[in-house]
Amino acid sequence: MIRIGTIVAGSAYPLEEFKLGLRDLGWLEGENIGFELRAAEGELRRLPEFANQIVSAGVDAIAVIGAVTLRAVRQATSNIPIVFAVVVEPISDGLANNLQRPGGNVTGVTTFDPEQAGRQLQLLKAVSTGLERVAILSDRGVTECLSNSNRQAAQDLGLRAQVIRVEGPSPEYEKAFAAMDQERAGALVVLEEPIN
Repeated sequence: MIRIGTIVAGSAYPLEEFKLGLRDLGWLEGENIGFELRAAEGELRRLPEFANQIVSAGVDAIAVIGAVTLRAVRQATSNIPIVFAVVVEPISDGLANNLQRPGGNVTGVTTFDPEQAGRQLQLLKAVSTGLERVAILSDRGVTECLSNSNRQAAQDLGLRAQVIRVEGPSPEYEKAFAAMDQERAGALVVLEEPIN
């Protein structure tokens, strides 16, 4: 039986879709495949502990979601194959050598589009006439790649960007919104991050 370790920074909901996809390929849980799951529920400090547990369990491969999770698993093993998803920019984040041949025991997919932030902010500016200031909300526990690309896109469009980074699992949203109000942000961009 093949054993797959899975670690997610947020909740375990993505695992069910993953299992359905494997079932379509003939991999049936309990028959020819088993899973070791760890879900940090936004407590990113637990990821290294979970990575070590999964490696110690002797899994055949590890599936992870997000760069922060991939980074923790790479510290725990250089031998077990790691497959990642939802890693925004694996090259600039130091997690892969190039997209065609990531190198080492790591492979995966990214859906990062370097023009996405610009297009989203253009749309926001078009629907919010007179927009001058935009707040960008992200998670302090992960790389600043998305924050930086959104900040740059805002500046390129003549908008004043205010990046606010909060920390899970219990982000202080009240303080974040108070800071946005103080800076008179006219719009908010919420980045996809591992906070629940």
